[in-house]
Amino acid sequence: MSLLAEIPEADATGDLARIYGEMRVYCAVPYVSTLQRHVATMPGCLEWVWSALRPGFLSGDIPETAWRLTKVEGVPPMPTLGDSALRLMGVDEAAAETLGQIYGTYVRVSPINLLFSDSLRLLLTGSDGGGQGEGKTDWTPPAMPPPPPPMLDLDGMEPNRAAVLMRLGAQGPGGQVMVAGLYRYMATWPAYLAHAATLLHPLFTDPAVKKACDTIARRITAAAPDVVARLPKVPDDLPRPTPEQVDAIIPALDMFKKTSPEMIVFGTLLRDALPNDGEADG
Repeated sequence: MSLLAEIPEADATGDLARIYGEMRVYCAVPYVSTLQRHVATMPGCLEWVWSALRPGFLSGDIPETAWRLTKVEGVPPMPTLGDSALRLMGVDEAAAETLGQIYGTYVRVSPINLLFSDSLRLLLTGSDGGGQGEGKTDWTPPAMPPPPPPMLDLDGMEPNRAAVLMRLGAQGPGGQVMVAGLYRYMATWPAYLAHAATLLHPLFTDPAVKKACDTIARRITAAAPDVVARLPKVPDDLPRPTPEQVDAIIPALDMFKKTSPEMIVFGTLLRDALPNDGEADG
């Protein structure tokens, strides 16, 4: 199985590098998500997509709407890990803080990706913005958390660690597999990855998790038409994605429609399972 194609941030140049930089600022996270990195592999597509959706980020409409509609409900918490257990897994105090920040960024960015995906689907299938002009452009994003450690590449990874990660992967278009960055970051600490993956794997089919994910997705999907209607008309200076490109993008949007709510729920569970400041070993 091949991994979902993407243009990594380190390889982005020209307009792509500029767009990646703006996305980091207006999503208020220190990286560009897999969805956008994948769309970037299709010539001209991310440039058109960002031109269309950028006003909704400059105004804060897309991020604020996504965050307002996101709440994890009805899912039992994971067992809390004490400091001693984390140390046995190779996670020291600084690493635990880093993991908490990583989970926080996914809880922050995944609702945006979900609304980004739903809005893009509408734009690709006929909606063209409302034509009201640029509108508000003075929104100030929240402070960005520190950059995470380098994301591990599955190519050449030790086989057992790679196998655990692949079990957490999602089936993408054309048989490609998307292993979310949330899990790839955890792979820096293999014993912790094994523990977390063991707890996470049954949750993919847990009815309470499915209901929580479906509720988040339904709320954000319902908001997308109004968000798109508030966007200005899509500019004519960039060519629209071709029908072939649209056919390639839609299956990726379908995949992120499923994985983005999971990132919200799982990121929340994993973050809340870490020790709080001053919390004794349990």
